[in-house]
Amino acid sequence: TGFLLLVALIPLNALAVGLTGGTIGKWLFGIRILRPDGRPIGISAAMERELQAWAVGEACGVPIICLFTLWGGYRSLRDKGHAAWDLPAQRVAVHRSGALQVVLSIVGVVGFLACFAMAYGG
Repeated sequence: TGFLLLVALIPLNALAVGLTGGTIGKWLFGIRILRPDGRPIGISAAMERELQAWAVGEACGVPIICLFTLWGGYRSLRDKGHAAWDLPAQRVAVHRSGALQVVLSIVGVVGFLACFAMAYGG
């Protein structure tokens, strides 16, 4: 069911990212995906991005492996300024920082782990 949920959320995430630059999860982690000029990337570009993020960043929802690919995506974002599935010339990740962001990120990690445990832990 976790796999099907991930696949079902791809179009909804693409719609949110395409129109606003973010999703609830991105808001928690302080990330927005925008064009270099600061505008949202559009729905078709966001759909392409979501499919790449699902395949590369979430390892197509494969349990345990996705934890490593998500960590790799975070490190790429932190070190290079963009995730492996983002094209810097077309999309930029804007990241919020500060004490509140640290708290929100902790809430996001705990929430992700709880959802992961419910989906795959039985």
